[in-house]
Amino acid sequence: MEIFLYSFIFIIALFLIPLNINKKEIATFLIIFIYPIVIRFSGFDYDMEIYADFVEYRYIDLAEIYYLKEIGFWGSLYILGSIFSPKIAFIILDYFILFLIYRIFKNIQINEAYILIILIFFPTILGFKNIYRNFLAITLILYAISITNKSFLKSFLITFFAISVHNTSILFSPLILFTNKRNSRIYKIIAIIATASLFYLLNVFFENFTEYSDSQLSSGFDFSLIYSLLTFILFMLILIISNFYKSKQFGIISISLYIFCLSISSTVLPSSISERISLMCLYILMPFLLKIIFDMRWKHKPSLIFFLILMIGIPIFVTPSIYSFIV
Repeated sequence: MEIFLYSFIFIIALFLIPLNINKKEIATFLIIFIYPIVIRFSGFDYDMEIYADFVEYRYIDLAEIYYLKEIGFWGSLYILGSIFSPKIAFIILDYFILFLIYRIFKNIQINEAYILIILIFFPTILGFKNIYRNFLAITLILYAISITNKSFLKSFLITFFAISVHNTSILFSPLILFTNKRNSRIYKIIAIIATASLFYLLNVFFENFTEYSDSQLSSGFDFSLIYSLLTFILFMLILIISNFYKSKQFGIISISLYIFCLSISSTVLPSSISERISLMCLYILMPFLLKIIFDMRWKHKPSLIFFLILMIGIPIFVTPSIYSFIV
């Protein structure tokens, strides 16, 4: 059933968004409504099976340091698991993530229909189907970025909660400093220092990292370099389009440069860790690429959007490692 869902989203996005058809928002909200129901009643895969078992049996001690350091995620699952079945619990969490994505698009002023492009983007699919903790945490980071100029305190608190969902999201936390317009020079200096420190600590921490092997975290082939290459491509697209159309809201160039550097730096880590970091780098960049495209005033913009949707949608049907999650 999932393959039909993604095929439907792909077709709707391909023809509704570039043509700027009225009422496409209605189709978007209908898809958002059915999306979690379809993917959760299609079963759980990989990491999601572990999370589903936890929701059902709640067999761990939350006081253990491993779970305590990411209490935002495990605590939420524990509460939901005490009330709902695994499928319903994750449907609720999925709606929460989709609501955050909707608010992100509203905050950075992109038409809601562009959410369909995010839904067929392979990091999003892998996020919902496998690397759920990373995905939830980075969605929270994206939301924090989108509101940092409205309420920096709220943005900081959401970022702190994101770190409690998945600790690696601390690597993305300086992004809220890049996007804050007040005292921007000071914030950027702080962000650069924080970034350098995080890179150093990350490399030291993982130098003899043996808690998880690649076979436990990775899907097999090492995709980390490929993901980093894709991050570079998105970064270059953002740079080129921003340069020609002067669309630099929310510090898009600074964010993109930071994300690209983070993706490249992560390749020194075990491939399984690097893959997940680079996947989330791609996920963070996509809304900002869509933002500058949405703001373009160019007669060929519909063709560009059509081509972009093709490039994003086709790989999920022809790449075995992604296709296996949707059949």
